[in-house]
Amino acid sequence: AVDTIAEGYTLRFANVLMPGVSRFMSESTPFTVRPGLPFSLEVFVQPMIERPLAAAELFGHSRTPVVGLIDRLANVIYYPQTAQIVGRVIPSASGCVFDCQNTANSSLEGVTTSDITLGYCRFPAAFVARANPSVVVRFEVEIGGKALFAETFPLRIVHQVAVHTAVLITQPSAVVQADQFLTPPALRLLDQFGNTVLHAVYEVRASLVCEDFSACDVDRCAQ
Repeated sequence: AVDTIAEGYTLRFANVLMPGVSRFMSESTPFTVRPGLPFSLEVFVQPMIERPLAAAELFGHSRTPVVGLIDRLANVIYYPQTAQIVGRVIPSASGCVFDCQNTANSSLEGVTTSDITLGYCRFPAAFVARANPSVVVRFEVEIGGKALFAETFPLRIVHQVAVHTAVLITQPSAVVQADQFLTPPALRLLDQFGNTVLHAVYEVRASLVCEDFSACDVDRCAQ
């Protein structure tokens, strides 16, 4: 057996009479040692893990994941394949602190499938839209009835910088005139993908409105 794939190998045969002396040499025609059957997937280039990725930030804007199809000896299978590799998000084993519901709601979006080209697939236009302290991207393919997969290192996805909307999460209660609310109203600032914006400074101004949504003043809405 030949232990390394390459093109242009030849086999040379000789009748060795004594050390350093041979006769009747014969050499084969050139031949190629190719990779074996698909055995596994491997992530050759990890997405950006050294810093957090913003929600909906394309992987290609930081570092494009590259996945390879390999045989049992870890050779990249470069000959043509008709299958596509599909990416998806799974929660990692780490716990979460904020927006814990996102561990179940996170998904890989954008372009999440890639054809296998010369043994490799790339995912520059994929992204995760939901903030999550620790998620893993799993790449999967089925070839010859065999399901193969590979996973990235855990990624941290954070909210976008800009606030897109505000959601009232605590409604005001009835209050005595000139007294403070017993249950203060509270707002949550969200980015365009519904992630809580934690690390931003915004001034939120509250104003009183009448039932018809017009502004209140001294002469109106008084009971």
